[in-house]
Amino acid sequence: MYLDEVCFTKTTLPKMAWSAVRQPFQLDFKQFDTSCYAVIAAISYGRGLELIQIEKNSINKAKFKLFLEDIRRQHWADDVALFLDNLSVHHSRDVKERLEELSLPAIFNAPYSCANNPIELVFAVVKHFFKLERLRCIQFGIEEDTEKAIREAFAKVNVSEVRN
Repeated sequence: MYLDEVCFTKTTLPKMAWSAVRQPFQLDFKQFDTSCYAVIAAISYGRGLELIQIEKNSINKAKFKLFLEDIRRQHWADDVALFLDNLSVHHSRDVKERLEELSLPAIFNAPYSCANNPIELVFAVVKHFFKLERLRCIQFGIEEDTEKAIREAFAKVNVSEVRN
């Protein structure tokens, strides 16, 4: 199972968009939720998106350990190994002990080798859908529900996009 974290901030926007001729588009960042949302997600080749957890601000050891417990609950009878990056939380003594208690062996990616983790491709697709929704909200003056937009973006990911 591949696991990683991704963040959504008020600057998670499309780099370019169309506007009417001679009508430059002005963006007011005040209309966006100023919170940062961090997401922990897990995918597998067999089932696609396994689990997501959305948190305001960042992921700490306590939140990460709860996510690990949720994975074990979903796969209580399965042999599961986790492919993790080198985030300091993943290497903390507390987390390593919890991984062992839950019988979840960790396989750590080589440093600076995000191309080895297919969840990065999923995050690219999710951010694309999220940015489209954010642009729609801007265009039509709709108040954005950031957490809902994140959940809907993840829901649009299909199993074929998980395969590298």
